[in-house]
Amino acid sequence: MCAAYYEAGGGKGKAPFLTRQGLIAYVRAEYATFVLFLKFQIGLLLKYSGGNPPCQGLHDTTTLG
Repeated sequence: MCAAYYEAGGGKGKAPFLTRQGLIAYVRAEYATFVLFLKFQIGLLLKYSGGNPPCQGLHDTTTLG
């Protein structure tokens, strides 16, 4: 059934088959991409907040130094 869907969608040749090792590699690559983007985003937030922690929850109604 998966091969029929693959061919109906325009795929050529054998339908790709996801193995355990392929899934592990995919998840690790996605996590590495997430970490890379997170570091970039936090860098932008630190620059925008003037070096103060951008995700700090203020509970004492004071401003950051």
